[in-house]
Amino acid sequence: MVTEMELGHRIRDLRKKKGLSQLSFAADIDAPQSTVALWETGRCYPRLESLGRLEKAFDVPVSALLLESGIPKGAVSYTHLRAHRRS
Repeated sequence: MVTEMELGHRIRDLRKKKGLSQLSFAADIDAPQSTVALWETGRCYPRLESLGRLEKAFDVPVSALLLESGIPKGAVSYTHLRAHRRS
């Protein structure tokens, strides 16, 4: 499992990759901007329900955010797979 600081850097990097400010990203995931700032500075981990929102917002699996191996190239989230599964 990554440290709070490593996770914070991943969240910040992914947010910036999407071209979003902390404020607009916070609105997208229905969280206070101050909470996003706490995550990004490594002062706390996101709660479980917030991890689900991060997974959807970034389209990466939660495991990729939390595991030391990081986000593999071409990682696909469970949400992405469910959206494209065959009936």
